Amino acid sequence: MKKSWIGILLSLFLALAFLGGCSKGGTAEKAQVPELRIRFSKGTCHTPMQVALQKGEAFKDWGVYFKPVVPNERYELIKGEKKVADLVIVPDTGVEGAINLMAQGQLDVALTAIIAYMTGIDRGVPMKIISPLNCCGFALALQEDSQINNWQEFLDLVRRSSEPVKIGACRNWTPTLAFDIIFKQNGLKTTWDPNDRGANILWVDLKSGTNFIPALASKQVLGFVSSQPEPQKAEADGVGKVVAQIQDVVPREEWPSFPCCVIGATDMAIRDKKEALTAFLELWHKTTQWCKQNPEEYNAIVAQWTGLPLEIARKADETVIYQDKPDAAWLKGAGNYLDALNREGVLTGKLKGKKLDEVKGELFDFSMLPKK
Repeated sequence: MKKSWIGILLSLFLALAFLGGCSKGGTAEKAQVPELRIRFSKGTCHTPMQVALQKGEAFKDWGVYFKPVVPNERYELIKGEKKVADLVIVPDTGVEGAINLMAQGQLDVALTAIIAYMTGIDRGVPMKIISPLNCCGFALALQEDSQINNWQEFLDLVRRSSEPVKIGACRNWTPTLAFDIIFKQNGLKTTWDPNDRGANILWVDLKSGTNFIPALASKQVLGFVSSQPEPQKAEADGVGKVVAQIQDVVPREEWPSFPCCVIGATDMAIRDKKEALTAFLELWHKTTQWCKQNPEEYNAIVAQWTGLPLEIARKADETVIYQDKPDAAWLKGAGNYLDALNREGVLTGKLKGKKLDEVKGELFDFSMLPKK
C-alpha cells in the first residue's frame, strides 16, 4: 500500500512538472517578438524615419511609437501596450547594397528607390513594395559658373554641342531613370559608354550622392541629376545651381506623378512579421503627416540630422511630396518606369516585356497599409 501511494505521488509530481514546463515554454513563446531589421539613408526623403526615432515616446498618444533601447541602433516598436517588434537599424550600404542584403536574408525592410525594387524583383529577389514613400524632388544642377540658367537653355546647349555633355548620376537611381526618359522624349541620345561619341549626353556613374558636389566642383561633370538635398546643397556650397525641377519640364498628363523611394519588405518578413510591418507603416504615415503639419520643428530635425543649413533644408523639402497610398497618378508613374526599364533592356527576368497591370502581384503587397 505504501509503495502504491509513493507511485501515485511520484506520478502527480511528474505530471505537474511537465505541465509547469509546458506553461513556461508557452509563456516564453508567447512573449517572443520578431526582430525587424530596417535600412534607410540620411537624406531629405527619409527624414520622417529619423523623426519617428528621435521623437520616440513623444508620439505615444498615437498608439504606435518607437521606444529607444540603444539610440540610433535598437528600438522597440510599440502598438498600444504591446511590443510588436525589436527594431534593428542596419547601416546604409547604398541602394544596391540594400537589395543584396534583402536577397541574403539579412534585411527585412528597406526605404529605397522604386526602380531598385523593380530590377531586384525581376532577377528573383523575394520581396515586394509594401508602400509608396515620396514623389518628386528630382532636379538638374549645373556648375555655378555655367551660362545656362534654365531647362530650355540646357537643351539648346546639348543640341549644339560637338561632343557628349557629361552629366553625373548613379545607376539604378530613380532620378537618373526619370531624367533619362525625359532627355529621350526631347530627342536626345544618352549613353553610359564614354566611347559613344554620337550621344548627346554621357552619363557619368558617380556611384554615390556624396560624390556629386565634388565632381561638380572639380568640373568632372557639367551637372548632375539627383533627388534632394544634393541639388540644394550644391547651391548652398556655391558650386552649383538648380536649373530644372523635374515636375516643371514634362507634360503633367504623361507624368502626373514621379515616384521616388518606396518601402519594401522581403516575402519572409511579409509572411512572418505582418503585425510588425503593419504597425511600422502606420507609424511611418502618421509621422509624415506630422512633418507636414509641423514644418519648423521638422526642418530643424532635417538640418540637424543631415548637416544642412536650415534654409537649405527648408528649400529641399519644398519639392518632396510624401505619398500615403498608391493612387492612379502614382501607379501611372510606376508604370512609366517599368516601361522604360523594358525599353532599355534592363529587365531580363520575370518582369521582362510586362506592363504594370500584368505584374502588380509580383511587385506590390499593399495589404498592410493603414485603413482610412
